[in-house]
Amino acid sequence: MSILNKYWIRVLFKVSLIFSDVIFLVLGLLLVIVATWYHAGGSKYFIIAASATNFSTVAALLIVTGLLLIILGALGIVGAALYLKTAGRIILLMHSALMVFIVICEVLNGITAFAMKDEVNNAVSQSGNSSFRELTSGNGNKAAWTEFEKEFNCCGLNSFADWHYVNNGSLQERCCASQNCTTTPLTALSGCLTTVTMWTDDNMDGIAGIATTVGLIQVAAILISCFLALTTHNVHS
Repeated sequence: MSILNKYWIRVLFKVSLIFSDVIFLVLGLLLVIVATWYHAGGSKYFIIAASATNFSTVAALLIVTGLLLIILGALGIVGAALYLKTAGRIILLMHSALMVFIVICEVLNGITAFAMKDEVNNAVSQSGNSSFRELTSGNGNKAAWTEFEKEFNCCGLNSFADWHYVNNGSLQERCCASQNCTTTPLTALSGCLTTVTMWTDDNMDGIAGIATTVGLIQVAAILISCFLALTTHNVHS
């Protein structure tokens, strides 16, 4: 008998699979909660990042992704708990198939995002411009922009001059070097679009590291699911 068929190895893999799927389940729940919160307008930052047209679409995609992770986690936990039964083996195979689908989608999305980096940046810029234009008509969320500027230490979308069109020739108070907010801008502050882009570039290594770690956990979960399903089949054969 192969060492991989020993009982303690299967138990170790079972516990590992349950642990990884608990992580996916929690991540899915958090994603659904956060996306629902965004959709309800709970995040001022998200209002800035997305125009009214694509806001609901982005939130809906996040909710669907979260639900997929919840289903994935539930399948893995139940399948691992019942891995010695035929039903458990079927559930584990379903878990593996869904995980493969999710990994393929993640890889394709990553390749697309990398290949269309300029287009994505342009889309973000257009969305920000759309959000800022809403301020000039009185329909935007000025408080959200103020909080965003404080958080990222920036002023305006592209520069401090953007506020001239919103405040009838005046600047935001925090963008000024003195009390004369019309003629003395604090030029040390960059536009928020540039600041956010620089922040993303500076943190790209960390983002890539997290994505790689999650990907490796997913691949390991696929292998463990298949192993438990196949060894269970062999044990009962």
